[in-house]
Amino acid sequence: MSETCAECGDSPAPRRLNPPFDWTEYLREERDFGPPIGSVWIPLCGDCYHKAEHTRLSYISQATGEAGEVIEADSEDFLDSLDLDALIDDAMP
Repeated sequence: MSETCAECGDSPAPRRLNPPFDWTEYLREERDFGPPIGSVWIPLCGDCYHKAEHTRLSYISQATGEAGEVIEADSEDFLDSLDLDALIDDAMP
């Protein structure tokens, strides 16, 4: 079965992004994403993957001040754009 990009809805979505723990917590608290059993993976098409990976790397750089606020806002915008039904829990059959 082909996976669908969790951001733009394109199929197939050949890349998967493993979000930082804080992103998973954001999805649970702000988007009512059920608690995962295993690791969460975000399936993405090539274009969305590159943008998301840049956002993830910026986020884990732990920038502070105004730059940190921009990165936090970009991360939240990305997470708010996701189709939660497309996310993959690797413990699910």
